[in-house]
Amino acid sequence: INVAIIESNQNKYHTALTRYNQILNLVDSIGYEGLYASIYSNRGKIHYKLKKFESTLKDLEKAQMYLQSSKDISPKMTLQVLLANTLLYLEKYGEALEAAKLGLELDEIQSYPERRMHLYESISHVYYALEKIDSADHYNDRYQELRDSLFNIETQSKVEEVRAKYQIAEKDKAYSELQLAESNQRNLAISRSKLAAEKEAERNLFIALAAISILIGAALFYRNRIKQNKEQILKAKIDLNEELLAQKEAMISEIHHRVKNNLQLVASMLALQARKVTDKQSKALFEASQSRLESMSLIHQNLYGKSDYEKVNILSYSRELCDQILTNYAPNLSINIQYDIEDMTLHIDTVVPLGLILNELLTNSIKYAFDEQKNAQIALIIREESDTLIMRYSDNGKGMQEERMGFGTQLIKSLARQLKSELIEPESNGYALELRIRKYERIE
Repeated sequence: INVAIIESNQNKYHTALTRYNQILNLVDSIGYEGLYASIYSNRGKIHYKLKKFESTLKDLEKAQMYLQSSKDISPKMTLQVLLANTLLYLEKYGEALEAAKLGLELDEIQSYPERRMHLYESISHVYYALEKIDSADHYNDRYQELRDSLFNIETQSKVEEVRAKYQIAEKDKAYSELQLAESNQRNLAISRSKLAAEKEAERNLFIALAAISILIGAALFYRNRIKQNKEQILKAKIDLNEELLAQKEAMISEIHHRVKNNLQLVASMLALQARKVTDKQSKALFEASQSRLESMSLIHQNLYGKSDYEKVNILSYSRELCDQILTNYAPNLSINIQYDIEDMTLHIDTVVPLGLILNELLTNSIKYAFDEQKNAQIALIIREESDTLIMRYSDNGKGMQEERMGFGTQLIKSLARQLKSELIEPESNGYALELRIRKYERIE
């Protein structure tokens, strides 16, 4: 089970599913029902990530059955959040609303604010889909308020912890200074006693010298203590500055997270609206806008949680973007993409328009190039050549037709001008495009 969880976290979803099936066979053979809820819940999460919502629903309903007798509220609330979102994607709005409200009832028994926040978000999406805007806005406001509150509580807790350490160091410094002053007074008194002791017998000399040695050691100890306290205070100040810097980076990371969430929310609303549109041309416009939003959302998703929030790895982003588009818009087409992409990091200002161009090229190939063609091939090259960033894209489809020369083609030319790049359409058996960008920023 631990190996399956690790594989799922590494996005090896199909490998993890195979392993969970093996685990189910083992559990069936030994009759240990205590593991069923966890197995079906984890398998449902994987199906959800793969957007296989019918399979997700089946797994979650089985997990829910095995969790009925459990007194642990935490896994039950997690299950209700996932169940509400799955039913929302399946357009079972009434059942989604019922699942989310059941989660809120569990929250009244034992509060889990983060999961309650996600339940508010799910309910707002349901009401948006049902076009009950007032109710949707109400729950969206509760979601936003709780999310901001959780973020502020976490941030304030870290700041208070650093401040407490700083105050303790200041108190230690004051105490050490007081001890040093007392030690100096004792040294003065002993010095006077020493003058008187010189008139005493020789037998008292050893005792006086020993006392002086002890006092000198004490003075050195206190001086060293003050030095250590000063170093602690300096370290506390450095830690405070580092904490403030970390908060700034966390806030910037959170901004990318919120931008990603907002883009995904708009994309989800476009997808819901597209399902109600019957006109093919209008539906295509909705889907194209949704795809463009998702390509930008993917960039902010890659930046979330990173210390350097301006750089994106073009290799992982390009492959992930292509996989996402093929999963969403060509699940039934067998398209083979050959990648030749250099493993390098580029500034976000270069990646955003480059990602939108790749989105337009790939969606155009899916829509117009292949039809029922069996041997569908796409080649994507992104490399540095003589201080120039080269992107070459080609497919073996029908080539450039009139229906392919629409808004998407205009958008590609506009984005190429934005990148101040040279746009070339070389001769090809299918369709090919080459982009030569001379002004771009590579980040090491």
